[in-house]
Amino acid sequence: MQRAKVAAILVAAGRGSRFGDGVRKQYQLLAGKPILYHSLACFCSCPDVDRVVTVVPEGERAEAMQHISGWPLARSPIVVEGGKERHHSVMKGLQAAPPECEWIMVHDGVRPFVTHELIQRVLEAARREGSAVAAVTPSDTIKTRVDQRVGDTLERSRLAAVQTPQAFRRSILQQAYAAAAAEDSFSTDDAALVERLGLPVALVQGDYRNIKITTAIDLAIAGAIMEGWKQ
Repeated sequence: MQRAKVAAILVAAGRGSRFGDGVRKQYQLLAGKPILYHSLACFCSCPDVDRVVTVVPEGERAEAMQHISGWPLARSPIVVEGGKERHHSVMKGLQAAPPECEWIMVHDGVRPFVTHELIQRVLEAARREGSAVAAVTPSDTIKTRVDQRVGDTLERSRLAAVQTPQAFRRSILQQAYAAAAAEDSFSTDDAALVERLGLPVALVQGDYRNIKITTAIDLAIAGAIMEGWKQ
């Protein structure tokens, strides 16, 4: 029996740059290639993913193509422009995903250390539960804050630091975004919108190397991870 098709949406529409050089974070170089390219290369070569949609900053499609077209990819992604906020970009990616794709994955374009194994684990869990996210147990102790004092100390074993990729049955993600739009209440985490519907979201063991690169310090850490990756 043929499996249901999967489309992956790589969200890389952020306009910010915290590196002081004017280059957007998704185009910063890691091992000589843009961060976004590393994420694209993984999804485009993954046998569990049928189509890849990349969402880039509004009005900058041509520039984005220049950044990612210099290196080979196993397949060509669909490149679309995003919107002002992250949820606008995810919705545009969802609209661009071919209609025959029954499952949707959403991934931060600036998480370059995603692997085929992690993609597969998240998809398998989503097929069982309807939705799934990658997550790790926080390594730091987490406390709540009340003004400038400590409120409570939270038990780490009960906490999950959520990553991407996240996977959803397409109809569930569409329903979640429709409900959020009706209330004009969105989130930076797609799974949170599904949770509001009262639907289950499976937690899948993520990878501590699967960091999100948003600052120069993150990029330095990523460089060290990449060195270990090569070995």
